[in-house]
Amino acid sequence: MACRILQGISTGIEAPLSTSHAVELVPDGREGYVAGIMSFYVNIGILLASLVSFLCSLTLGGAVMAEWGWRVPFIIGAAFGFVVVYLRRALPETLKPEEMANNSSGAVWTGVRKHWLSVLAIIFVVGAAQAYNYAWNVGLPSAARSGFKEDPTAVFALTTALGVILVAGSWIIGKLADGKSMSRWFLITRILAIPSVFLMLMYVQPGIGGFAAVLLGGSLVLVLNMTLYNVVSTSLMPKNCRGTGVALGYGIGVALFGGTASYLLVWLQSMNLSWVFPVYVAVLSILSIVLYLAARRTNGIFVGK
Repeated sequence: MACRILQGISTGIEAPLSTSHAVELVPDGREGYVAGIMSFYVNIGILLASLVSFLCSLTLGGAVMAEWGWRVPFIIGAAFGFVVVYLRRALPETLKPEEMANNSSGAVWTGVRKHWLSVLAIIFVVGAAQAYNYAWNVGLPSAARSGFKEDPTAVFALTTALGVILVAGSWIIGKLADGKSMSRWFLITRILAIPSVFLMLMYVQPGIGGFAAVLLGGSLVLVLNMTLYNVVSTSLMPKNCRGTGVALGYGIGVALFGGTASYLLVWLQSMNLSWVFPVYVAVLSILSIVLYLAARRTNGIFVGK
């Protein structure tokens, strides 16, 4: 449990900081490019994780995977951690010397407190996207395997296909959004998420075909939201406190709404309350839109206008 908490904290810090860094490295107006390229590589990681699980299940079988085979993907992931350490040490600094001199920890937290509404908006912008994401990447596959007793290898194959859609789609969305208003793109894609999350109500009985239709059908709107939400979150904080403010909002959003989504989905299905989860995600999506607009009006947006 302690290792999983530490893993979650590290992931929550890594994702927003890398996006903030990337936004500051490229010229203004290229935020769509950053969104696409960051999401592309994040989704490659998710795809590789799904592919490793699929290959392990195919090679070892379900019984062995349940007994000890589940450790193999963790070992592979740990090896990639050394690559990440090297890359982090090689990145250039984006703050100018005078900015670093004036940017003490006290000044950073003063900026975060001043932009508290933006941090709150980030929590829901991230939380709604991650609730949708965890439901599709973790919750629905878990329900298929545990609740409806679908063939694990077939489930892993379909989640791998979902990963391919997310990888290819994020690159395409990034190209389309490059040079465009990220604010407008975010609002359109988040509005689309509200009805699309109700697709999961179609999967109410065993059948790999029904699972495939829901998983892949909802992936189209999922890739729109997952490509843009990190850069949109970054846009709500000024440079002097961006890393801290976005990381704080991201971490809380993932912990409260993302990490709990798959468990909530499976539990609600076991209680014959499947309809509650899409309502929950739809409400989160609406709140994210309202809070984003409020933060934009009060504090402004700092990239991707």
